[in-house]
Amino acid sequence: DVGSVLDLGCGSGLLSVIAAGSGARSVVAVDIDPEARSVTRSNVDANGVADRVAVAGATIDDAAPAAPFDLILANVPIGVHEETAATAGRLLSPSGQVWATGITGAQIDRVIDAHDRAGSGLVPADTIDLDGDWWLVVLNS
Repeated sequence: DVGSVLDLGCGSGLLSVIAAGSGARSVVAVDIDPEARSVTRSNVDANGVADRVAVAGATIDDAAPAAPFDLILANVPIGVHEETAATAGRLLSPSGQVWATGITGAQIDRVIDAHDRAGSGLVPADTIDLDGDWWLVVLNS
């Protein structure tokens, strides 16, 4: 049971819609691309989850007022993982998780190292090969 979710790099809002549809109490979506935020709002409305999904702005800092989050879904390029590691750690609930994806197998260690260097307190719990090219790293607080 996940209470609150941050969708970092929401893109079309697919993960936000799925999280809300799967029972998340609240979802906050952020993306640096204004068009992505607009598309997310449209998809949230079309899927009837606007009561639980808020598009908060462009950056992880824009989501901070809604913290703590039980789950951060971060489907973003490796550089964004590295830039946001410290903030992600601060925004998580004590038993929260970060699901870091949008990375290749060769970038897994960079995600883990970014959290180590940032002192986020997150530890790797699992790595999952999504399709042979893209990977998911699960980090626990």
